[in-house]
Amino acid sequence: MLFTSLSTILLILLGGIAAVLVWGAIFVTCVNAWAGATILYCAILTELVVPTAVKIGILVYPADAASMLLLLALAYRTVVLGKANCIPLAWWLLGAIQVALFVWGLALYGTAAGVGYRTHFYVWIGAAYLATFDYGDRKWRTFIRLIEFLAAILAVIVIYRWVRGSFDPLYQAQLDELVTTGIRLRVIGSGAALMIGIAFLASVHAIVTDRANGIRWLSSLVFGLLVVLLQHRSVWVASISGLLVMAVLEARRHRAAAMRFMLLAFAITAVVSFGTLASRSTTTSVESQAESAFGSGGTFMGFRVPGWLALSKEWVSSGSPITYLIGKPYGSGFKRYIYGFRSKPVEVAPHDQYIHLLFRGGLIGLACFLWVIGVAMRHLWISQKLDRSDAYSTLIFSIIVALLLYFIPYGIGYEQIAVIALILLAARPQARSYSLGYTFGANEETAGLFFGRSPRTAGTGTARSSSNQESHGE
Repeated sequence: MLFTSLSTILLILLGGIAAVLVWGAIFVTCVNAWAGATILYCAILTELVVPTAVKIGILVYPADAASMLLLLALAYRTVVLGKANCIPLAWWLLGAIQVALFVWGLALYGTAAGVGYRTHFYVWIGAAYLATFDYGDRKWRTFIRLIEFLAAILAVIVIYRWVRGSFDPLYQAQLDELVTTGIRLRVIGSGAALMIGIAFLASVHAIVTDRANGIRWLSSLVFGLLVVLLQHRSVWVASISGLLVMAVLEARRHRAAAMRFMLLAFAITAVVSFGTLASRSTTTSVESQAESAFGSGGTFMGFRVPGWLALSKEWVSSGSPITYLIGKPYGSGFKRYIYGFRSKPVEVAPHDQYIHLLFRGGLIGLACFLWVIGVAMRHLWISQKLDRSDAYSTLIFSIIVALLLYFIPYGIGYEQIAVIALILLAARPQARSYSLGYTFGANEETAGLFFGRSPRTAGTGTARSSSNQESHGE
């Protein structure tokens, strides 16, 4: 009897502690963007390093719990704090369509709808949540550094897996099961590798705009080498394209940037060449992937393109106005036949964000997605032309170009939440200025919790922040 009473008291105590922790987490994420981003990305990295889930009727992953937490914080910030107008209307519409497709799919296909909706839910909630905070020009770089910090953690994971896998055959076998590509050095997925590529762009941008120290030079070389050795061809194309766009834009704005680009390109080429030539097998593998990326064979022309054509034909021939407008419900799958690839139908995701949106958002959803990106790119393009002191417009513009190209062979992933949030910030509907530094003037009483001190008292930026506050009507 005494034992039963003690057990009951212990359970009540543990339940109380858990409730306090949950409510504390909700409160902190409601007022502190850094806390929310940390919780979300810790959950994402946990799934990446040690895939785990708790079964409570359905499998609940760490990122599921983190996203639900951010959903509550987002509801508080949009309803109570009135921050709904910080999120572009097109993003709201896309989210509403995908929720409707999820509910529809849940009624027809059960938990399969949740599996299909999970990633889109992560991305929509995480990006919208981060977009409801206000960031000043002086603090804008903190957001870029969030991406760089994530990439640094991913780099440590990559190196650890390479080193341990080199002397632990059992661990290497587990990696091969986790990343089923048959390429030994490809120890993380393309979505995570893309974040390393974006961090590489950020490091290069800091160097060419004369904002770099020795750490930046080192990080650019390390990130660049990792991008090459991980051998994700889509990340190669995205990173190189983003780098070229950045080079053109910065060279037009600053003559000295062209010389720095040439010097950095030489240094990176030398380091990458040395790193790959040091291992004959690595050199052979990289050459093979390069030929496959740009040749007529390989998975791109042999699998992806025929798959896209098959899915596009199915979507066009559906004859359903609902499919054309908002797509098909989650859980309905992507079954198609690819001639010469397999005798059985292929059922994996389309490997293309735009076709994926046609099926899970229709023409309206795809238009909303591209509208947000187009508005963001327009603001960034005008900003980098009009304000030569704006240090980030060309970088974010180049990142978006890289992302758009990456979305051709792959769909969106939860690793890219911070990048999508950048796009939402650049496309903010209440923007009155084309200078990023002043467009995102911090005008929120809780912003100081995120960055350490309130922008209203941040030295010379006070007057501009105040004028922005008046123009935004807050």
